[in-house]
Amino acid sequence: ILSKELNIPVVPVAIKGAYKAMPYKAIFPRPLSKIMISFDTPIYPEKYTSDELTVLVKEKITKMIGS
Repeated sequence: ILSKELNIPVVPVAIKGAYKAMPYKAIFPRPLSKIMISFDTPIYPEKYTSDELTVLVKEKITKMIGS
């Protein structure tokens, strides 16, 4: 909603491996765990509604996590 109101692009970001590195209730992260952070191209909000923008960003993040 802020992106749409302020006309600021949204950059989809996906984080893979964080749960394996630091599982729920763990006190310390597992050593030598790999965490990958992926950035996609910015999405400019001017041609989308807030709902369309939300769906598009979720789809892009889902694709990045699945790959």
